[in-house]
Amino acid sequence: MGGKTDVFFSYHTESSGALVRKAAAALEEKGIRCWYCQRDGKGAYAHEIMRAIRECRVFILIANDAALRSEDCLNEIELGFDRMRQVKREGRDDFTILPFKTQDVDLADYDAAYYLKRFAWTDAAALPEEEQIPLLIQEVCPLFSAAKTAVPQRKAGLKSVFQYPKKAFVGRETELDAIAAFFEGGAHCVALQGMGGIGKSEIAKFYAVSHKDDYSAVVFAPLNKNILHTVIDDSVFQVADVARQPDETDAAYFERKLSAIKRLADETVLFVIDGFDDGFDEAWKAFCAGSCRILITTRRTLLQEYFDVVPVESFALEEALRLFETYYGKPVREVDKKLLGMIFGMLRFHTLAIEIVAKQMRASRLDAKKMYSVLKDSGFYYDIPESVTAHGNETGSAAQIIAKLFNLAQLNENERYILSSLALLPEDGILIRLLKEISGLPSYEEINSLIGQSWIQTDEELDKATLHPLIRDTVIHELQPSWPGNQRLIQSLTAWMETQNADDLDDEETEELTDLFGTLLDACPAFLNGAPEACMRFILSCYQKHTARIETETKQIETETKRIERETAESRQATEVLKTLDLLITEFLSGGVTEAAFAEAFIITVKKYLGTDVRKIDNDILEGIDQVIRLLTVTPDASFADEIAQLTELKHLIETRAE
Repeated sequence: MGGKTDVFFSYHTESSGALVRKAAAALEEKGIRCWYCQRDGKGAYAHEIMRAIRECRVFILIANDAALRSEDCLNEIELGFDRMRQVKREGRDDFTILPFKTQDVDLADYDAAYYLKRFAWTDAAALPEEEQIPLLIQEVCPLFSAAKTAVPQRKAGLKSVFQYPKKAFVGRETELDAIAAFFEGGAHCVALQGMGGIGKSEIAKFYAVSHKDDYSAVVFAPLNKNILHTVIDDSVFQVADVARQPDETDAAYFERKLSAIKRLADETVLFVIDGFDDGFDEAWKAFCAGSCRILITTRRTLLQEYFDVVPVESFALEEALRLFETYYGKPVREVDKKLLGMIFGMLRFHTLAIEIVAKQMRASRLDAKKMYSVLKDSGFYYDIPESVTAHGNETGSAAQIIAKLFNLAQLNENERYILSSLALLPEDGILIRLLKEISGLPSYEEINSLIGQSWIQTDEELDKATLHPLIRDTVIHELQPSWPGNQRLIQSLTAWMETQNADDLDDEETEELTDLFGTLLDACPAFLNGAPEACMRFILSCYQKHTARIETETKQIETETKRIERETAESRQATEVLKTLDLLITEFLSGGVTEAAFAEAFIITVKKYLGTDVRKIDNDILEGIDQVIRLLTVTPDASFADEIAQLTELKHLIETRAE
């Protein structure tokens, strides 16, 4: 194609040629001139490629496995990267590299990562080709000036940047409805909060894509260190006529660029910031000030002061089964559902863990029974040779993926010590006040920090700290804690016990410490040999107090059981008496028995009732006696004076014992 080039396509011909031809035709209809090798690579082929890259304003990489492995594409990427550096040095902003992913690949597996890792990718891997082309056109058109009147311009002057959710996205209607409700209700800062791997990013992507027609611009930006560095990254936040000046500091460019964003962005603009895990500093406050809508994903808790929070919890069983089936590739057999439910329960229905389990079972030809056995024996750090791909196209063993998700290296020494200590304690956790004391911590500061980052889970009602099974497995595998090896914990626990009196503990604390001592002595019997006498007395006192409590509770249970058994027997007896009396009265009224026989049988039944300990139907018996006396009194041609006298005496006895 003659003339100056606007868009250069770098791609693998066999796998992406058809897509490039269609995309180029659509762009050229809008007056945007394209260069691609199938059509334009004639004559001096290498020279033409270099000329087109020097002239173009947009360098598009159609990224799939074949292209990222291609030497030709790598050479073109290098030329594009060199052009970008030159443009930046000259202080210009008229060249863009746009990696457009059409296949589910992990950039880290390719040499091209050296050049492309800093650029924002448009992820279209989950879309069919007929939807990829319109998305590509939508990404390219706003990059051209208003002089090209055929090209529609974004109202907000901001380039939309989308990332598409996985094809396997299921459920999450509650969270999506909550986001929409907050924004529709006038909120402009909303946070999706939950532990790592629970599905926050996918929910945010799905919301952004499914509501894109509600906004004039949508920018999806993974957080890069902090909000300042994210905003000044021109490959993510692309603002018309705003470019970094030579020698301009990060802070100065952030302030100037944010001012431009605030002028352009109103409530029709949505910013999605993925992975907010730093503090809410002045830069964040400045970014959140304004009328645009902001959706963040975060592991951090206690953000209600700044955001309307949508908690992202684990899946329910039905949703978990649907997610599993999507990754497993075939329907779940009815006979396997119960066992899979048990597997999900072991993982606390964690979204990423369910994905990994499904892919592992498929890759390793494991049935549900075998997978359950593997997880029960080894947790998520099992030894299976087949690798899986999950969580942002990470490929490796389940252990490698989970260890990268829960990166312990980012924590300080004290935080790792706390997690190691928790991993040694009973799995149902420990009261947070006890954790602080036995760990020898001067304050709750670092425990609160770990809770705030979702490393530690809490039971709000009991104020108890626990580790999620995946984090527990990671801590045990990566830090390899042990009681003998954790001398800091043993020393702080010992020092604390020497100052304690078991009588000062409440029942809950005593029970938890007794469980802790059992775990300690099972894992480290030698502790008894070197423990100070005061510690031994304290441990013994805790056991004695706990044992006495159990004995008291056992006696209470036994007493209550006997009471219930007695009341049950009395209820049964009462039911039998009432049934007998009702039958006698019914038979008498129907003429099936004589008055004399009826009176005799009724008196015998009431006497038997008086011989029991049952009291609950005394009023019913008294009413029955009165009814029978009336019947016998009005019976013609008969005298029942003796029977009436006996019934009157029985009535008196019942009334007397009731008093």
